Amino acid sequence: MDDASAGSAERDPYTRCPDCGFIAPPTSMDYALTPDLAGIDWTAPVRVTCFICHADHYPAAADVLPLDSVMTCKRCGEPVACPAGAARVRCTGCGLFLTGPDLTPAQRDELRIAEGLAGVALRETYLAARERARRREPRASSLSGTRSNRALRYGLRGGRDGRFPDPGCTRADGWI
Repeated sequence: MDDASAGSAERDPYTRCPDCGFIAPPTSMDYALTPDLAGIDWTAPVRVTCFICHADHYPAAADVLPLDSVMTCKRCGEPVACPAGAARVRCTGCGLFLTGPDLTPAQRDELRIAEGLAGVALRETYLAARERARRREPRASSLSGTRSNRALRYGLRGGRDGRFPDPGCTRADGWI
């Protein structure tokens, strides 16, 4: 592997996710830098979030796959180094995420399903968090007085003279 592809593998380490089995660059990573700040310190734990299924896993340096294949970006035309069998490839020129060149039609269908299920799971997580937050937050109609707790907490001032309701508000209690 030449120096350019080694550097790219260090910045975007492609690994095979143990949960979904696809090869892709990480969505996010938590890692320590080497003492000379030149790259990832693989002696410390490295947490990677899978691009496909969003599962966290902890790869070792030996789990990073070599960039032994090349594909051309469909948007900018730049050649992009990637591991053979990668499901998703990030273009180093424009940042577009491409479908890997070596996938069979069956693997492409499986990738589409895995990404769809991960999207549904993320939406459900978001909706559950939003519902928990809604239950903790007082309703606007239960707030009373000209300077409510919520207004004080967020530094809201109301109308020109600092009183609620603001002349532009449509609700009687000053909250839109």
